[in-house]
Amino acid sequence: MKSDNSDDQPDQTSGEGRRWLVETGATAGGAALGYAIGGVEGAMVGAVAPSFAELAFRQLASWRVRHVNQVIEDAAAKAQMTPEGLIARLMQSELHGELAAKILIAAQDAGTAERLRGLSRSLARGALAIDTAEITTELLYARAFADLDAPHIRTLSLFAKTWEQLGLSSDDTLPPDGLNYTQLQGCAGLGDNLDPVLGVLLRHGLLDERQAGLSEFAAGPVSRGQIRLTEFGRALLDRMELLGRVDLGMATARDTTPTATDGCLVCGAAVTHQPIPSRNSIAVADLDDPTRVTYQHLPRMPVCDVHLQSLITGHLAVGWCESCQRWGEASTECQCGKPFMRFR
Repeated sequence: MKSDNSDDQPDQTSGEGRRWLVETGATAGGAALGYAIGGVEGAMVGAVAPSFAELAFRQLASWRVRHVNQVIEDAAAKAQMTPEGLIARLMQSELHGELAAKILIAAQDAGTAERLRGLSRSLARGALAIDTAEITTELLYARAFADLDAPHIRTLSLFAKTWEQLGLSSDDTLPPDGLNYTQLQGCAGLGDNLDPVLGVLLRHGLLDERQAGLSEFAAGPVSRGQIRLTEFGRALLDRMELLGRVDLGMATARDTTPTATDGCLVCGAAVTHQPIPSRNSIAVADLDDPTRVTYQHLPRMPVCDVHLQSLITGHLAVGWCESCQRWGEASTECQCGKPFMRFR
């Protein structure tokens, strides 16, 4: 989307695009500008400090530059673009630019690999998104990632563990109704510090607490209810690739890496792009025991040039076959005879 005022929108084919992007957030300027002009020296331009402070600032700037570079490069790889091409795509509109700025600002201080993975996935999806709803959804992810520190991530990941992994029983299934406050307090190991951690997770809609029902004559403090992982929280865990790290008995596909020989998931033509799905895995109920859940890894989606455009514009509905563990066009029939169930 081109602005009427040519001074407001930089030339997408030049290096000015990257400079404009990183300067949209004041705190992002130092680290991300280093990416634009080539290193830590760029991030430290104009810094005046005593020698001992300068050493500290140089180290901090070095980490920030590395984090921003990593997110940009990983996002470009996920979107199958060059870093320059990725940033040019993020110059499509002010909303794209807002998303990119928030992600790069958050990336500077993202000290964990999990957060950097999640941020790069949001940046890649944001670059490919053309629908306003998709971009605003990515903004929600960016804001959540910006607020998460190691205690938040550790607490959130508890909801992706089985009773046995939590040390609460020998049952190897996931708690169907979440955890109560006492259980969570014991598993998180945070003591009284659990409350501020929970506050952040609840505020971003990653967890949901259902208050326990009390009689109007009940005395004493209000009882805490069951705390559950929301769909948004599950998706955020997927983006950080934590599911594979907490061993949920994940069922892997026979071949989870599509190749050019597989052909486009729609027409079978040569594969030219393999966009990433919105989540890394999908929950599948056991046919013999519906209370038992396993997770199938979701590979990249193999598509040709024509159907990549259909996918980006929303004209292609992609489906997943749980039996064959492969992609196809939603509602069409898989080779096993079952329909591809629409993937969201």
